[in-house]
Amino acid sequence: MSVPYEQLVGQMREEARGLEECPLPTQDEGTNERNRQLAVSEANYRESKSEDQRCGTCSNFDQSAEMLMCIQGGPIESGDDEPGYCRAWNFICASMQVCNSWQARDGDALPIEAEEI
Repeated sequence: MSVPYEQLVGQMREEARGLEECPLPTQDEGTNERNRQLAVSEANYRESKSEDQRCGTCSNFDQSAEMLMCIQGGPIESGDDEPGYCRAWNFICASMQVCNSWQARDGDALPIEAEEI
């Protein structure tokens, strides 16, 4: 079944409107890298040693359809097949990483024990 031309154009316009509202770090590699380095130095962004506490399970981790469209073609962290956007530190982060700003999705923050990098 083919999609009518008008419907296709409408979908494309909707997608384009969403892309205009993409956070700058999803479109600018320099901004993304600066914010990532800030998360490393200020929040100890690192590889997670826990299945429960990692970016992919954090309430700040955004993998909404709109955000994934923003991330597509942006500066994605190498080796991560499930990138998302960190709303706490404003950069594209890897789902298997973690930082000290991690919060449970239900909103209750759980402390993260200090880990060596």
